Formats: sequence, structure tokens, C-alpha cells
Amino acid sequence: MAQNKKKPSLSSKPSKQADASPSKDDSSPEYEDAAIPVSLPNRTYAVPLAWLVPGLGHWIQGRRPKAVLLFTCIMGLFLYGCILGSDSEHGFARCVFRPLHKADQRLFYHPFQHGIGIPAIIMETQTFRVRNGQEPLCNGLMSPPPRENEVPGPTLDEIIRKNPDRFELGTLYTAVAGLLNLLAIMDVIEGPVFIGRRRKAKPSGNDGKSDKKKSHENEKN
Repeated sequence: MAQNKKKPSLSSKPSKQADASPSKDDSSPEYEDAAIPVSLPNRTYAVPLAWLVPGLGHWIQGRRPKAVLLFTCIMGLFLYGCILGSDSEHGFARCVFRPLHKADQRLFYHPFQHGIGIPAIIMETQTFRVRNGQEPLCNGLMSPPPRENEVPGPTLDEIIRKNPDRFELGTLYTAVAGLLNLLAIMDVIEGPVFIGRRRKAKPSGNDGKSDKKKSHENEKN
């Protein structure tokens, strides 16, 4: 009796391919492009933190890899510009300052340098001291160059004369870093735009009924 038992044929085995559900083809005409919403929590205090330190707002929102990337790129660019605008005689980051006199304004670089919060706070503190006749702190770090007969310190001409090419590049790099941080702040507020595929909405019930009526009338005619 054991020998008469037939082994089940291979054809009777259920094939995985047959049972597998058909994959959705996103490229079919039933699908269309659509923006995928992104959750952006804690925007109320993430925005000022993003201005204060690049990437900190993204960190608060839980977007940690992007926060590390933004902090590394933006602060790296800003610090490199500060190094270019420094020298041993006049101090560190002398290309970053808020000008007190119109003669010291150079295009629109200085407002853009305020795009990063910590340097902006340092600049405003040093400007307040110089304006009130006090010597700047930290060997003139990010302090505005005084004019003649003001607080003792190197003038803008003296600072530029020391390293003219490096000073210009340092000013440009720090301004670009501030602009990039403004873009990062906008990303904290609005978030990125992801384009995905979704199924097209079906026509409403009224449209379906009208189509049926039209087809029925055509059959009568």
C-alpha cells in the first residue's frame, strides 16, 4: 500500500508567481504626479533656533542627517571666510562687521552676514560698544573698524591693505554662508517638496450617471 501512494506532481504545487499580487505600475495612466506632505513639528521655536545656529532647527524637528549636513557646510564656509579675513596684527574675522559709517559699507555683504545668529549677536554687541566709545572685546572680533579720532583700532583701509585679496574672499564667503542659512530657515518653515505618484481621482457619481444616460440615448437612436 505504501508503494501505491503517488507523489504529488510538481504541477500541483502552488507557484509563488501565481499567488503573488500584481505590482502596481506607477507609470500607468491611472497615476499622476502629486506633492507628498512632510511633517514639520515645532516650527514656532525651530525657526529662531535655525537662525541662531545653522541646522539646529532641523535637529529640533527630528531631521538629524540634514541638520548635520547644513551645520557642516554653512558653518564651514563661514569659518573659512573668517579665517581668510583675519591676520595676526588686526585680529580674527575682521571682514565680518556692521559698518558704522557709509564709507565702510561694501555692497550688500554686511546685511547678508547677519543671516547666522551667533555672528550677528557678536557684531551687534561690538558695534554697540564702539558706538558708545568703548573698546571692542576679544581683540576686535567682528567689530566695526573705527574712523579717525574715535576708539583706538585699525581702520578699514589698514585692514584691507594687509591682505586685500583674502579680505575680499572672506567677506564674500561669509555673506554667502548667511544667505544659505536663510534658505535653510525657509526649509524649516515650509519643508522640502517630494513629488510622488498617486492614483487619479475617480469621476464623481453624477458624472457616471450622465455618461450612462448618454450611452443609453445613443443606443435608442
